Amino acid sequence: MKKMSAFDAAYEIIGERFPSCDAALLAGSIVRGEGTVTSDLDLIIFDS
Repeated sequence: MKKMSAFDAAYEIIGERFPSCDAALLAGSIVRGEGTVTSDLDLIIFDS
């Protein structure tokens, strides 16, 4: 099984849980390239 990229995982989560959000940011160690096997995705959701 191929590992999903952080961007693809975030896109899927946002689409499922926050489909009408105004914007979203993916942040944290994964984005900085410092992620480990125990790192999570840091998502900031903007919704009105």
